[in-house]
Amino acid sequence: PHCQEFAETVRDIIKDEAERRRLGTSSLPGLESVPRTTAAEGGLAAAQSPQAFTTEVYIDDFQHLTQLLQQGLELFEIGAKVYEILGLIEKVVKREGPARVMTLLGFEFNSTTGVLRIPEAKASEIVLLIRQVIATAHKGGSVPWSIMSSLHGVKNPLADGLSRGLVAARCESWSLNAAIMNRWRSAFQGFDVDAFCDPSGRGKQAPAFCSIVDEPFTHSFFNLKVFAFPPLHLIEHFLKSSLNWRANVLVAVLPVTVALDAGLASCLLHSYGSFQGIFTRTQANHTRPCPAMGFAMGVYDLSARC
Repeated sequence: PHCQEFAETVRDIIKDEAERRRLGTSSLPGLESVPRTTAAEGGLAAAQSPQAFTTEVYIDDFQHLTQLLQQGLELFEIGAKVYEILGLIEKVVKREGPARVMTLLGFEFNSTTGVLRIPEAKASEIVLLIRQVIATAHKGGSVPWSIMSSLHGVKNPLADGLSRGLVAARCESWSLNAAIMNRWRSAFQGFDVDAFCDPSGRGKQAPAFCSIVDEPFTHSFFNLKVFAFPPLHLIEHFLKSSLNWRANVLVAVLPVTVALDAGLASCLLHSYGSFQGIFTRTQANHTRPCPAMGFAMGVYDLSARC
């Protein structure tokens, strides 16, 4: 709920700025640098009423509905600046909508021509998967995860789950359930810092924590015991940054396939399959079980890398 409220606040800022441009009044502080599209060019200044455009949001997905293409493009530029000011990360690929080209799961659809294009890399991936399934079915077997995870689009865990909409991923604390977390706290005599927590600290796994408003990447954790469950889109940044953290203990929860690719197999303490309830997340005043992740996750001792 708090993520939705935050997103609606961001939405209201965008709508306020759009209305100011329609009326020709001064911009909100920080948004003056976003170019204005004139009425002759079909920008927000050409709108006859506030009903000519609107912005809606659900958690992390913003949708701009306008009468004219240039109005939509101007709204996207306003939104991009707002996200930059707030320190949020935007998936720019989704901005292709107003240009009448939409990209989803590697497929490109042009709403003007009605043409669906499958890039060569995606087509090769699909053909490879089909061949593997047919060959396995012919033998009366099943397709192993090792094959599925070796495919470019399937291996990438950013598609959904924990990384769903980068804002939401940083505003909620995902963690191992209480029983499993107690095991690892006991194994390491507790942690000093939770490197990736929600801004409120409700889901923290240690007395001190970092979050989207105080990120861990520039910190030094000299001689501290750190627990890290990074959002999936930040794993690569985390693995590079943590080399300089100087932590005494660094325990991280990572997708097993990603950790294997990073050469961390020897650091694995335990792996957990894809089952509902292995992970929990804090929402408002409640802690709820998470759905199955769709891939195995492991607990890794990265202390020797710091």
